[in-house]
Amino acid sequence: MKPLISYEDFAKLDIVIGTIISVEIVPDADKLLRLMVEVGEEQPRQIISGIRTYFEDIEILVGKQCPFILNLEPRMIRGLESQGMILAASHEETLALLIPHTALPAGTRVKEHSMETQHHEEVVHEVGSWGAQWLRSKHASWILAAISFAESLFAPIIIDPFLIALIFARREAWIKYTTIAIVFSILGGIAAYILGALFYDAVGRPILEFYNLTENFESVAGRIDSNGFVFVLLGALTPIPYKLVAIAAGLFNMSFMTFLFASVVGRILRLGLVGMAAYVVGPHALALIRKRLLLIAYILAAVLIVYIVLRMF
Repeated sequence: MKPLISYEDFAKLDIVIGTIISVEIVPDADKLLRLMVEVGEEQPRQIISGIRTYFEDIEILVGKQCPFILNLEPRMIRGLESQGMILAASHEETLALLIPHTALPAGTRVKEHSMETQHHEEVVHEVGSWGAQWLRSKHASWILAAISFAESLFAPIIIDPFLIALIFARREAWIKYTTIAIVFSILGGIAAYILGALFYDAVGRPILEFYNLTENFESVAGRIDSNGFVFVLLGALTPIPYKLVAIAAGLFNMSFMTFLFASVVGRILRLGLVGMAAYVVGPHALALIRKRLLLIAYILAAVLIVYIVLRMF
């Protein structure tokens, strides 16, 4: 058995159904045939294949449809450039072409249709085709970091589908990707906190002083600060936008250390659960998060809101 490969490695192969339109014997070669294959491109591809000895009459290959790998590096064989590879199965002296049982347009791509692929396609639907392309690049870690930071500061997105998509591609790196999402999400929250604090100093304080509302504001801010840990935990852990909580924390002069501690606990719990679910549950993680984890988060949010209201009033 050959070594295992990831889905990402398999997805790199460009396999299509091609139609053989002509076949010739390669001069001075016992086993080679020159196949001209229609693969849905402007020009047919030339494929040099060592299958001659399996066919007494090579003309029976004309019109046959078979899978071909197109994105192999071109190879010179007996002075002819081979622009792909035909896929077939062989056992001892027998060769079987992998002919589809239904005629297909030349160029139809061969895809793996397991349950994991279906859920992978669901994740691609969530992040968009551009997102899926970026996440497959060598800069995927930095892209996840940027998305995590932006989500906590200003972007109207959620991290979950992006994190799950990366873990699908490289399950062995789930701790790395989860850590990146947590760390940069917290950094984005800190930036949002600073933004809220600057807004208060530049705009909020002069307005309060003008209307003589400083004492009332400080009273309300004090009540919020006394419940600061729960207030921030609510945003870091539940579907309530973390960015709004972070900005409000800065705006109301909440203790930074309280904000930071609650953010760390909340983001580790939230994104840690998402990352672990993607690793342990696999392709079903997105559905699980939607149906179970978010339900739990909503219930927790309701409990925390009631707690804050009771403490404040």
